[in-house]
Amino acid sequence: MFCPECGSAVNKEELLICYYFHRGFSYSSIISFLNKRHDIEISLRTLQNRLSEYGLKRRGTDTPDAVIYEVIERELDGPGCRHCLRIKYGIQTSRNNVERILRDIDPEGTALRRAHRLRRRSYTNPGPNYAWHVDGYDKLKPYGFPIHGCVDGFSRRLLWLKVCRTNNDPSYVASFFYECVQTTNGCPRPVAQLTVAKRGHGSDAMLLSCTRK
Repeated sequence: MFCPECGSAVNKEELLICYYFHRGFSYSSIISFLNKRHDIEISLRTLQNRLSEYGLKRRGTDTPDAVIYEVIERELDGPGCRHCLRIKYGIQTSRNNVERILRDIDPEGTALRRAHRLRRRSYTNPGPNYAWHVDGYDKLKPYGFPIHGCVDGFSRRLLWLKVCRTNNDPSYVASFFYECVQTTNGCPRPVAQLTVAKRGHGSDAMLLSCTRK
C-alpha cells in the first residue's frame, strides 16, 4: 500500500491507524475498529507505541493561528472546514478557534451560516468521465447492508452501487474502482469524495486519491 499524501510505501496497519487517528476517534475506538473491521488485534500500549513511532500526537499540538488563517482562506469554499483541517492538513485546533477565524475572514458568510441561509455552490464539469463522485451509505449498515456507490459528475450516470461486507475498508472500495475502470476502459481525472463532518467516514478517499491522473 502507498500513502495518498506522499506516495511512500506503508503497511496496512499504519495506514489504518493514521486514518482513524486523523478522524478524531478515541484510542479505544481505533483498537475496536482494527479488531472488528480489519482483523488486526493490538493492545492500548501497542497503539500508543505505534502512534509515537508515526509521530502522531494529540495533546499540545495546536497549530499556530497564522497557519490556520492561511489554510482556511484556501479552503473557504469547501464543506466542513474543521474536518478538512484535520483530515487534509493534519491540523489540530478547536471548533471555537475555527469559528473565530471564519468570522474574521468571512463575516458575511458566517452570518449567512448562522441564519441557515447558505449560498449554493456552483458546480461545473466539462464532460463525461471528467470527475467521478464516490460515497458510502450507512443507513442500512445496522441491518447488515453497507452500501457504496459512484456517479459520473457530468451525466449523473450510476457507475456502481454495491452492497458489500463493509464500506469502510479501502480495499473493497479500491476493488469497485478497479472493476469500473476495466469496464469503462478509462478513469476520470479526479475522484471526488463527499466529506461531511458529522459522518466522519470516508476511507474510500485513501486509495482512490492515489488513482488521480
